[in-house]
This record gives sequence, structure tokens and C-alpha cells, in this order.
Amino acid sequence: CRDTGGTDDECRKKFEQAAAKFFAAAKNQLNADIKIDGILADISTGLDAVKTLGGGNVSGIPARYCELVGAKRHVFDLWIALRQLANIDSPDSRALIEDWLLHRNMAVIFGRALDNEGAGYFDALLLTILVSYEDLLAPKRKTPLADKFKKVLDDPVVIEFLRINKHEGTLWLNKEQLESMLAALTAAGLTQLQVIGKLTKDIAAEIITTAARIADAAEQAGYEVDALTRYLDKPH
Repeated sequence: CRDTGGTDDECRKKFEQAAAKFFAAAKNQLNADIKIDGILADISTGLDAVKTLGGGNVSGIPARYCELVGAKRHVFDLWIALRQLANIDSPDSRALIEDWLLHRNMAVIFGRALDNEGAGYFDALLLTILVSYEDLLAPKRKTPLADKFKKVLDDPVVIEFLRINKHEGTLWLNKEQLESMLAALTAAGLTQLQVIGKLTKDIAAEIITTAARIADAAEQAGYEVDALTRYLDKPH
């Protein structure tokens, strides 16, 4: 919509109308007892948060995360909608994404919008990762970070996104793809807090520091997958 000259308000209206149709169809197909109006209200609030962050209008948030949300608005807007699948099939939104082939459809849509099939495919992978692991960097984790991230690294979607490959018996990941994933997860964490009005400079710094811990552990591990989680286990 934006690529064809539509205004932000026009595109927002079309997006919300499409979301209403999607969740109404999902409710009927699954015979689920859900309140569509409540879901749409949450989506609207989430879209406001994405717009605010993407516009760089949040004090104390590093510009790179605002710029990322702005550059990948298509990913973050759809994440805001698809994370509501938890209200239909709680808590496994991911299962519905896979069952309904949403990743494949999003890859095609993104590819057309970006005029780049490869970039569209990886943005669709990133969207699935955000829906699946949006709380990875959240403060006050009950599960140790190393244990949580090991589970993430075992995910086939993450394996593909990070271009994890085996060479001479050792698994390696791609540095740039890891940095891209961590930046997106950081932005998602900040967005969630913005949605509920609890985004403070201190909490934002904690999320950013957690992402930096993972990046530092990866660097120390030489981007070897198994070694990365061992370094995360070390006291920091």
C-alpha cells in the first residue's frame, strides 16, 4: 500500500480491515470463543506503538532500533497482528502459522513488495521468529538465558535464518544474520513495553544489554553454535 503511494492512514485502515477479516475467518474455522473487537483493539494499540518507535519519537531509545522498525515496518506491523493468534490457540501461535502456511504466503507478499524474493523470504522467516520468541530478551526471566537461547538455536526456522551450517563436524552461524535477529528481537521487546506503557530507559537498557550478552558470547565462541551457549552459561 505504501509502495503504491497510499498514505499512512489509508494503509492503516486497509491493514485493520484485512486483520478483521482474517481473525473472523480464524474464529469460524477453529470454532474458537474469542472476542474479535478485543483483538482488533490490541492490534490498533500495537500499530500505534510500532509507528511511534519507527518514527523515532521515543526518548532514550537508541536510534538504530527506531530505524530498524521504520525500515521493516511491514514485518513489525504483521508481527503485531499475528502475535494475537495466541488468543485463538494459546499459547502456540507458531503452530497456526505453520498449519496455515502463513510463512510461505508472507514470503511471497514481502518478495513482491520489496521486489526481491530472497529478501522477502528472509523477512518472512524473521516474522516467524518474532512471533515465536518475542519474549526472549524480556527482563526477569525464569529460565536461564543460555537454556532459552539453546532452544532457539534448535528451531529449524532460526537455523535457516542464521544460515547455520556444519563444516568439518562443527556447526557455525552467520554473524550478520545473528546481529539482524538480535536487533529485531530487541526492537520487538521495546515495542511490547511501549504497547503497555512501561517502556522506560532502564528497562530498555536491560533488554539491549541482554542482546549484547548473546552477541558477545557468539563473538567469543567464534560463531560456533555449541560454544556460544557455553559462553552464555558463564557468569557475566
